[in-house]
Amino acid sequence: MIRQQLSLAQQQLSSRQALLDQLTSQHKQQLGSRAGPGSPGGPSWSQDSGAAGFLATVSASPGSQAVSSQQQLVSAQQSAQQASKLDRVVAMWRDACRAKDARMQEMQADLATFGAQLEKARAEVSSLTAQVLEREQALGAVARQLDLTRDSLDAQLLAAEEKLAAKSRKLSQVEDELQQRDQDLHSARAQLQATQRSLVALQDESDGHRESAHASASQLAMAQQQVQHLQAELQQLQRDSSVAAQRAHETAGQVQPLQEQMARADAQVAQVVAMLRGALAASGAANTEGLALVTAGNLPTSLRMLEELVSVLVEELQRRTKAASEVESAAAALQSQLAARQDDIGRLEARLKASQDGLAARLDELSRLQTALRRKEADCEAVEAEIAAQIGDYQRLKQRLLQQERDSSRLSADQEAMLRRSDELEGALAAKQEECALLNKKCAQLEEQWQAGRAALAALQERVRSLDAQSEVLQRSNKTSALARQDAAASLDAARSEVRAVAQQAATYREQLEQRNNEVRELNSMLQAWEAMRLGKDAQIAALLERCKRHEEDAAEKARTVEALRRKLQAFGAAPSGRPSMGAAAATGSPNSSSYGTPLVPAAHDLAAPDTQRSVQSTQSRSAGAGGGGSMGARHIHVHMHGPIGAPAMSPAVSGTGSTMAGHRA
Repeated sequence: MIRQQLSLAQQQLSSRQALLDQLTSQHKQQLGSRAGPGSPGGPSWSQDSGAAGFLATVSASPGSQAVSSQQQLVSAQQSAQQASKLDRVVAMWRDACRAKDARMQEMQADLATFGAQLEKARAEVSSLTAQVLEREQALGAVARQLDLTRDSLDAQLLAAEEKLAAKSRKLSQVEDELQQRDQDLHSARAQLQATQRSLVALQDESDGHRESAHASASQLAMAQQQVQHLQAELQQLQRDSSVAAQRAHETAGQVQPLQEQMARADAQVAQVVAMLRGALAASGAANTEGLALVTAGNLPTSLRMLEELVSVLVEELQRRTKAASEVESAAAALQSQLAARQDDIGRLEARLKASQDGLAARLDELSRLQTALRRKEADCEAVEAEIAAQIGDYQRLKQRLLQQERDSSRLSADQEAMLRRSDELEGALAAKQEECALLNKKCAQLEEQWQAGRAALAALQERVRSLDAQSEVLQRSNKTSALARQDAAASLDAARSEVRAVAQQAATYREQLEQRNNEVRELNSMLQAWEAMRLGKDAQIAALLERCKRHEEDAAEKARTVEALRRKLQAFGAAPSGRPSMGAAAATGSPNSSSYGTPLVPAAHDLAAPDTQRSVQSTQSRSAGAGGGGSMGARHIHVHMHGPIGAPAMSPAVSGTGSTMAGHRA
């Protein structure tokens, strides 16, 4: 590029030099045309010019006589006048030649002085050219070094910009993911709050169901005892009634032959009475009124025997009648007792039926409560599964946050390395700027020297112009002086061309320095923009770390809430004070207690697992910001979840109506 510019400058200089030579020749021609043959200062005028002119006029007069005589007279007069004039001119020309010789001597002395000055100027120009070449070489080396530095800085800036762009994209993705996680956390928190409220409601409802189940179980046990007692009484009454019925049947079986015997005896007695009545009628029909007054001693022996027989029969009949009446009364009493027992059995059967109906209703209600309890247990299992899923999401989010923190630390390390590299580059750039300042100073000195040389060259040019004006007179009179003047002009032209080339090179160097200064200013502006971008990224990283801190606090609060819910669920499986647990009811209940003795929390879940302790430590750091950002200390979050084998004896962190969430600020 510099070579092309130098070649273009040399072409322009050669064209200008050719134009200057052309103008100089034209000026010389004009000066020659202005100097007439009669002028005393003409270059072709010598000491014998007057005589030659007179002879020319004399030789030309015969030609003019052929034209006209008048013209000859006029020419003769003119030649006479010219001869007189030529004498005066010759005298004046001799004086002028003597003055010209003195002037030529002075000019030769001045020319020698000018030659010495020209040689000195050439030496100075050569030294300046050597210095300019050295400066050009130094500037070339500096330019190459600046190009290399600029290329390396451009490559480093491009790499830094690419890294920053990648980091910014990654940070934007992380911010989007954090926003999504924040929304998920808010939704999970809302779900946890709703789940907590539902768990509280479920706890209240399960407490009510448990109390009602306990009351129903106690009432059912009492009803079963009453039913068993009634069944025992009913069986005893049935046995008594069967014994009474058997005795009644036996008594009825005994009464029937007695009744038959009594009937036969009654028939026999009736026959005997009839026979007696016939005999009495036959023996004493007249004395009918006195039969009642007849005594036994007055009757005959047959009658007495008959009377004894009748009395015996009557006694036997009375005895049999009395026994039959006793048997009938006993049978009636047994029948009444049997009727009473049957009434008691009916009442007991009615009570048993009512108790069975109540027991069936209680069993239906108990089955409904068991179904509701199973449904609540299923809901609790679903809530536990959801809580486990939320815990898994929290763990994954925690791992993601830790990974992001590691990425942020790596980004901070990269930024610190880039800052150190930028500081080194700024130091190198400052050194290069100092070198450029020194080069600018040297170029300014060279420019001052060039200005001084230009002033001297202008003075020399003025002197050369004056010498050119004087050498035009000396050129035709002295060939040596003409050659010397030509050499001086050639050397002066060479000096001019060299000075112009040096001036062009200095201008080119000045333009290159200005271009380098512009590039340095652009690099400074790019470094300032990159520094502003870095400060913005530091602010974004600080905001991101603050958001991570808030997320960790939310996660810690969520972990505490989950721990409280877990303790609350463990409290459901534990034995509260004053009433047995569902597991105890299942272990000590009635034979039907297997249908409703399902524990509230599954034994295969985390509550029956061995002690588990999980601690998560999160350390956050942030780099310095625009105003010297502060450092953020480490934050430790410990989440402890214990589940003893068997019945967990952990104090619940929730009350009967709600949960207590305590915020922990590190």
